[in-house]
Amino acid sequence: MLRLYCATRPRPDRRERALHALPSVDGSHVSVLAQLVRPPVRVFRILLDRYGLCPARLAHEITPDGRATGRAVAAGALTASAEQARRAFRHLRSELHRMSALFAARHGLDARDARAAADETISRELRFLRPRTVAVLRHDLAHGVTREQDDVLDEVLDRIARPAHGRRANPAARRPAVILDIDLCALNPRERALAALRAVAGPRDGAPAGIEEFAAPEGLALLPTDEEPSWWSFLAWHRLEARHPRADWGRLFAEFRTHLYRPWERLRGDTPVPGLSRFVTRVHELGGCVVFNTGRRDRVREQTEHALARAGILHPHLLMLPDDRVRPVHELKAENLRALRHLDIVAIFDDLCRNRQAMAKELPSALTVAVALPGFAAEAEPPADGAPVVRSFELTPAVGLTGRPRRPPRLSHAHSLTKLPLGEMAVPEATGPEPVRDHAVHLGMRESLEIVERLVEAADEAAARAGELTRRRFGTPAGTAPGTATTISRIHHVLTRKQFRKGPSGNFPLATADRLIRGFVERAAPVPVVTIGFPVKLHYNGLKTAGHLPDLSELGALVRLRELAQAIKDVYPPGADVIVLTDGDHFRSRPEALLHGYQDKLDAYLGLIDGRDLIRVRRLREVAEERLGAGALRRRTRLIGRHARALTAGLAALDVTAAPLEALARADTTCRDILPGRADGGALVAFSVLFRSLVSSVSLPPAPPGASPRSWAVRLYADLFNVVDPEAGRQVTRGRRALLATTWSETIHYLAVTQADSEVGYDDAAFFPGRVRLTPNTRPGRLGFAYLGGSCVLPWHATAAVDADGHLSADFAIALSDQGFVPVYSPLLGQGQPWFMAPVTATRDAGPDLDPEFLASIRLRRQ
Repeated sequence: MLRLYCATRPRPDRRERALHALPSVDGSHVSVLAQLVRPPVRVFRILLDRYGLCPARLAHEITPDGRATGRAVAAGALTASAEQARRAFRHLRSELHRMSALFAARHGLDARDARAAADETISRELRFLRPRTVAVLRHDLAHGVTREQDDVLDEVLDRIARPAHGRRANPAARRPAVILDIDLCALNPRERALAALRAVAGPRDGAPAGIEEFAAPEGLALLPTDEEPSWWSFLAWHRLEARHPRADWGRLFAEFRTHLYRPWERLRGDTPVPGLSRFVTRVHELGGCVVFNTGRRDRVREQTEHALARAGILHPHLLMLPDDRVRPVHELKAENLRALRHLDIVAIFDDLCRNRQAMAKELPSALTVAVALPGFAAEAEPPADGAPVVRSFELTPAVGLTGRPRRPPRLSHAHSLTKLPLGEMAVPEATGPEPVRDHAVHLGMRESLEIVERLVEAADEAAARAGELTRRRFGTPAGTAPGTATTISRIHHVLTRKQFRKGPSGNFPLATADRLIRGFVERAAPVPVVTIGFPVKLHYNGLKTAGHLPDLSELGALVRLRELAQAIKDVYPPGADVIVLTDGDHFRSRPEALLHGYQDKLDAYLGLIDGRDLIRVRRLREVAEERLGAGALRRRTRLIGRHARALTAGLAALDVTAAPLEALARADTTCRDILPGRADGGALVAFSVLFRSLVSSVSLPPAPPGASPRSWAVRLYADLFNVVDPEAGRQVTRGRRALLATTWSETIHYLAVTQADSEVGYDDAAFFPGRVRLTPNTRPGRLGFAYLGGSCVLPWHATAAVDADGHLSADFAIALSDQGFVPVYSPLLGQGQPWFMAPVTATRDAGPDLDPEFLASIRLRRQ
């Protein structure tokens, strides 16, 4: 990040300008200010938070004509005391406010709006600081999460994931769940507390002038809750008893409690605790659910649901108390748990110790967690029951700005775009000053071909080595040809070697290989090895890929297939017939020009790696027509329409745009009742699983004016299932609903295609009897295959990347940008799309170009 955004001195063709001065930048909207505010704040943040340093001076880097480059010049980074750091931050903010005022004056904007926009950017850049840095800065704009909170929330999510994974094999097992309290846990009642204090601020006996601190309570560091100990702690903290010795504090507390809950309509204004929406969504994604167990009475259910809806939590599972309750809240909350025996409760969150203890007696194996919201006089810490403490539901994201010092850029290892903390990633707009462009590398043809040659040479050496080791392991007496059983064992051993196999070796045992390939070995015929994929780069939102054409990751995948073919040939001279069935138009129609462009480039790569004699690339549809005939394909089309209509009608009562999580949960059950299931007796993929897989690979609704496609995509996906988010605005929530509706339709079509394929025998096993099927999704009976070892995502779903160790892999484009990877262009692909991304630390400023040692290290992983 420092390499991207910081210069210790301007380059020869650049100059510097004081922070309070205003560089030139395109656009006059107040949002453009972020492009000027971000670089110096980001540099300040990294130096202080990661290295404990404070720059003596910060300035804008500008071009000779005065335009901002998106980089900051930092001079004299020194170890600073806490007071020096605070003073430096105040100066930085003051300078940026001065610059904002100049921007406002130049473009006829309100100076207050400009300062607010600057502060918003500063606040975003100072999220998830280390707790030590937050303590040093002591400013409202500085935000952090404790290590204890990270550890606790990670443990809770892990407790959800473990049993949820087991439920896939045993659907009758209990679903894991988390219990959350409402007040001072899921919802923050700050506005109600402020209003209640104002209501009791007036003149009264013992305080004829009133309690002036209550008249304007916004400045109070702590607020009371409805618990009496909290009230007395609040008074002591602010020394109010000493200031108003004659006030009847007991009576004031009784009045405060009344105003805290009356009128009931004020409950609608409670705000979701930070991180709540993402936490609840994550629990559902892992296969669990969330139950809210509150001490509120049932008469305020509608107001409570309204407040939770602000976090996108619609139709919550909400346990409340009777309107006429007289027994203690903790007893009734514990009794509520008896209605949840069908669930496996793994964790309980509550702000009160007596509530946690009562529920823990009912659920001794559940993890109890104390919630202590900042700004409230809560129970003493550490809690009496020893429960760990969290102050929100936020988890420190694994993004570039939170990485360890001196750690090179790394891959995200995420297998889904929705698993990335998109809203926290340090990715600038695609427009405006962009330092990444300054670091882009442009390879020549010679350098590009040398990369290809090294990949192929290393793969050939690995294949020969695998063959030699396999022959040694399954040797035969000198001068004796291996028998059928030995040959099958050799082929099986090659197929399941670590550089090829993905997942457990037990998924493809020797007995399965024997059943499939014995006939080919006995006839001394090539063994068919089939894989389906390479559809087209899925470039729908700019977050996954950088273009539609295959890049170095696809080339690397072909090299890995070539290596497999060579290794098999080394132990079995007839070799393997490796067939790649491309499915770009199988599940959805795409322009022929797009498909041909991708396939033509793929064929060119095959030529570059000398792979045409070893690998055949064919369109799945053409093979199906050859093997099944045109009549079967027409029947398939009719079946797809019939199943799609049946699914649409059966799911019509569910509205994914109104309550996404509830609709997905119910869709799984509904679909099982509508579709007959696979003809071979296997189960179709669950609707919700397929939906989550497809949601990042559909076309987005058009971006609003002024928003770049990338920023629009981030805003939609950052909290996709929150379709009522008031902070996101109507445009975003409307866009999310449109995106969910599109994905719902795509999922229906995908399921209909899968069902129809099963019924007409549209399957590679039928097309190539006895084939060995390579699959990226490991399961028994099929050989899990790793195109690019170490990568969780397929090449066509991502962007090629070479990590700091030189391993070729693939990752999502936005994750690579966040981690400090820069584009590398090649004549083999052109200037419209990077051939791969490389760590900025592997570049040299001259040119810029790649470090020769890094360039020479590019290779495929060996496992």
